[in-house]
Amino acid sequence: MERLRSVLTPAQVLLFQERVDQVDADAAIVDYLMALVERTRSTPRLRMGVSPRGAVGLFRAARAYALVHGRTYLIPDDVRDLVVPCLAHRILPAGTSGATLEAHQQAAHILEGILDEVEAPV
Repeated sequence: MERLRSVLTPAQVLLFQERVDQVDADAAIVDYLMALVERTRSTPRLRMGVSPRGAVGLFRAARAYALVHGRTYLIPDDVRDLVVPCLAHRILPAGTSGATLEAHQQAAHILEGILDEVEAPV
C-alpha cells in the first residue's frame, strides 16, 4: 500500500464528474442509445434485456468517453464503442443458465448484431 500513489485528488474526481454531466447530448443520439436498449428488451435472442439503470450507465459512460476524447458533445461512435463493454454483462441470452464466460461471449455477439441492425444518426 505504501507504494501506491493517487493520480487525482478527491476534488479533481468531483470536478471530472461534474464535467461529464455537462457533455452535450443531442436528442438524436439519446434516441439512438434508447433504440439499442429497446432492441435488447424486445429480441427473442435475450431472456433479459438492459434495465433502465443499464441505459443510464451507458449514457454516462458515453459522455465520459467523449470528454476523455476532448469533446464536450456526444457523437454516435461514443455510444457504439461502449455498447458491448457496458452492456454485455447486463443481459442474459436465451438458453443460458447464468453468468458464465460463454453467456458473456454470446451476449457480446448479440449486442454486435443489434449494433448492425439499429441505424446510427448522421
